Amino acid sequence: MMKELSELLRKRDSVKWNGLAHHIRCLAHVINLAVKAFLSNLKVAKLSEEHEWLSRDDPEESDVDEESDGSDEEDIYGDDPNHQDESDEYTNDVSSFDIEDTHDFKTVLLKIRTISKAATVTQKRILSFQSFCQAANLKPLRPIRDHAIRWSATFNMLKRALYLRRAIDMWTQSQPIFEKLQMSSHEWDMVEFLVQFLYPFMVANTKVQATAKPSLSDTWVIYEDLFDMLDNAKAALNGLRVLPEWLKEAQTAIEKMWTKLRKYYDKTDKPFAYVDATLLHPGLKKKFMKKRDTQWIPSKPMSRTLRCASRMNMM
Repeated sequence: MMKELSELLRKRDSVKWNGLAHHIRCLAHVINLAVKAFLSNLKVAKLSEEHEWLSRDDPEESDVDEESDGSDEEDIYGDDPNHQDESDEYTNDVSSFDIEDTHDFKTVLLKIRTISKAATVTQKRILSFQSFCQAANLKPLRPIRDHAIRWSATFNMLKRALYLRRAIDMWTQSQPIFEKLQMSSHEWDMVEFLVQFLYPFMVANTKVQATAKPSLSDTWVIYEDLFDMLDNAKAALNGLRVLPEWLKEAQTAIEKMWTKLRKYYDKTDKPFAYVDATLLHPGLKKKFMKKRDTQWIPSKPMSRTLRCASRMNMM
């Protein structure tokens, strides 16, 4: 499409327009890539077919760690991560509940995924789980099942599980076959950490997918908020005197996420549409450019690139 538009502008109006240089990337997709980088580093997310297809829009983006050949990635979604309606054979397969407890994020996510699936596959289990919700004075909601297409499914699954924590604890303790699915308080702390950490990305992701008004002018504001959140998270972790292993794992994943987000942030310095949209926004205009640098108003896109670079030098 960009090639055709470039050719059309050249032939009809003698306008030289570089489509690749002025490519405006979908911010929701960028957020998806950043969160996927975070989850993949925790070894809890498998690259989905749709995600691979979406990545083909950008020839530079494969979303696979260049230092890894992918051989150590295990399929923790099952044989078909997009298949939501497994047969009842799963419900009788006790071996599917035999999860090795390695005290890391992978085990925690696998437990929550298995619980969310097991509690929603038969009417008997659905009714049983609802009874435990009532016993825990919770609204009788079903766990949300994860899928590999969008990271938001993982967030929604974890958020729902956190709400249903008391019911899940009682349910997993109700039968011996669920013994390996029981969650410790330490593991629930890890779930709560993921929900709180990913929440700002969920908010941003929802905001940029709105269609009622133009949102290009919000791009740099959202980048600013996400970078600030990541910087605060890194500062908080660096300030801890004793860092548990699972937080060290999260610390590395946050760095991967920051790098991924920075990669696409830097690409906003070329399309003039970002500057135009910001300057034309009645609530932003020049004051956004002056926000952190009162000495310089940019004559070209992205004063924020320099701010981001200075932030790196201060680390």
